[in-house]
Amino acid sequence: MSNFFIDLPKIELHAHLNASLSEDTVKALISQTENFGIPQDETFIGKESTRTFKNSFEMFKLTQRLTSTYEAVKFATKAVIGEFAADGVCYLELRSTPRSNKNTGLTKKLYVDAVLEAIQEFSEEHLDLIEVRYLLSIDRRLGVVEAEDTLNLAVEYQALPDSRVLGIDFSGDATVGDARDYIHIFEKAKDSGLKLAIHMAEVRGLDEESLALLSLPPNRIGHGTFLHENEKCKELILKNKIPLETCLTSNVKCETVPSTSRKHHHLYKWNDMGHPVIVCTDGKGAFDTTLSQEYQIAASECGMSRNETFEFSRAAIDHVFAADDVKSMLQTKWNQWRNLNLHYFTE
Repeated sequence: MSNFFIDLPKIELHAHLNASLSEDTVKALISQTENFGIPQDETFIGKESTRTFKNSFEMFKLTQRLTSTYEAVKFATKAVIGEFAADGVCYLELRSTPRSNKNTGLTKKLYVDAVLEAIQEFSEEHLDLIEVRYLLSIDRRLGVVEAEDTLNLAVEYQALPDSRVLGIDFSGDATVGDARDYIHIFEKAKDSGLKLAIHMAEVRGLDEESLALLSLPPNRIGHGTFLHENEKCKELILKNKIPLETCLTSNVKCETVPSTSRKHHHLYKWNDMGHPVIVCTDGKGAFDTTLSQEYQIAASECGMSRNETFEFSRAAIDHVFAADDVKSMLQTKWNQWRNLNLHYFTE
């Protein structure tokens, strides 16, 4: 891994909290959990080099079990923020579904509080290192009633002064349910001033669902793996200039694309059209990657120079959900970084 990609200031807009926990964080959570009772060989820890679709999601389910208390959610959130910051991420939008646990007393509201307290504490402990915001996730597997609860929480927290809750993420198993059942929820979210980041077309055969979602339209598209294959979808995306959050390694390990090469991945198709795409990780822990690695892959496949890679990274600032003052601050940070690191562009 070139130091340039690690040092490069970056923006992460598609990071699922529980899928982003590193091996070290998972081990720490296990050690903190009394009578967890899971044998080491069932945790998939240390299997990064052979991480597959199946054991990536086994790891994801494990991390959800480990974050079943207020303190565990808070600890995990702070750890993830720190790991992204160490990888050169200057702005991060975490997403996670508020969960409850009767056995531990965790409620959905307490879950959100834990995430936000972790963000606040990290910000106070590491001034100006990284800006973090939170998107509440609606899991399409859990149904409309649960989605309504999540929306109500998002509206409540967004209304607070200096709120770090900016929007709604819609995600979950794309083969379960019909996203059109949630359209009225997304409309309510938009009416309330919440931003929408919607997973879309992760598998083939969802064209009608995708067209309905694009009619909203969302503020950003998660994955959008097969949208370029439908001319109507492509037309709406280009017309409304909806940026795509693309996750190279995740898509390969989830077996929705054969490889991260130009030949196979949709990131390059949209980029070649001059359409905004943002490189993201999806779940850096579950898929054993970093944002620096994802940038190195994309830059290599696109044949980007270091200057072009820097500008590609800077372009993501336009698509964060934070207010204009944050975007201005990020532009300044990118300019300052370039001025202090001219050696990268003259080597």
